[in-house]
Amino acid sequence: MQRRADRAGDPATLEPSALTQLGLATCRAARLRGDADIVAQIEAVPSSNLARRWQRIAEGFAGHGLWPLVFEMLRRTEDRPWFAGEIGFDAGTDPADHDAAAVLSAWWAAMVPSQGESDDALAVLAPFDRRFPGLAPATAQAPDDAAFVLSVGAAQGRLGVVGVTRPADAVAVLQWTGPTNHYSDMGQLAAVLRTWEDRFGAYVVGIGFDTLQLAVTRPPTNFEHACRVAAEHMAVCSDCVYQGEGSIEALAESLVGASTWSFWWD
Repeated sequence: MQRRADRAGDPATLEPSALTQLGLATCRAARLRGDADIVAQIEAVPSSNLARRWQRIAEGFAGHGLWPLVFEMLRRTEDRPWFAGEIGFDAGTDPADHDAAAVLSAWWAAMVPSQGESDDALAVLAPFDRRFPGLAPATAQAPDDAAFVLSVGAAQGRLGVVGVTRPADAVAVLQWTGPTNHYSDMGQLAAVLRTWEDRFGAYVVGIGFDTLQLAVTRPPTNFEHACRVAAEHMAVCSDCVYQGEGSIEALAESLVGASTWSFWWD
């Protein structure tokens, strides 16, 4: 399965017949705030066989530049955020303009306990401290594409497509607002996601109002490596620890061999 395209597809130009050929049912256009550009085509209602149809679209990605995602609606709604004008508040920057290590270091510094707090507050960061430990090494094993089927099969939502040259850029193209209480520049997040593609074979497959799901084809295979990866997760989404696993070490245990990475921002 190819995970790069020479050029991004354009969801705005997709006729119903083209959507049918992709394997999509009747779709609605997701527009940026103010009825601006169409950035995605998403099935109007939930449908079945998500994993099989997702895989079919993904297999043609190199040619058509349309990456499939499972778009989740905010609970108890039928249109938020994708059809309700809740994307496109911040155009963001070009992912290529950012160094992922620098982005993660800045986010880490913003979420660690302040100097005035007790040492107990630092316990959640163990085995690290107030300094970001740097990028985790890449995993060396061959990718296991079964992760895509497992991750997409567990996703909840509607199948759709976004035009990108690599999956990581979907958050930037959509001008997504999921982490807005923490940061708003999706170009920075896309820069980090690009390195996760390269180092861990981790690809965005699901996105919601404030959730993100990645299929991981080369996850960390031991606890020490997973701790380094968990530090990156905490920098990206501190709620993974503070409102989730409780510590970097606990988060690391859940990442060893995991085929899915899930994020939720408060």
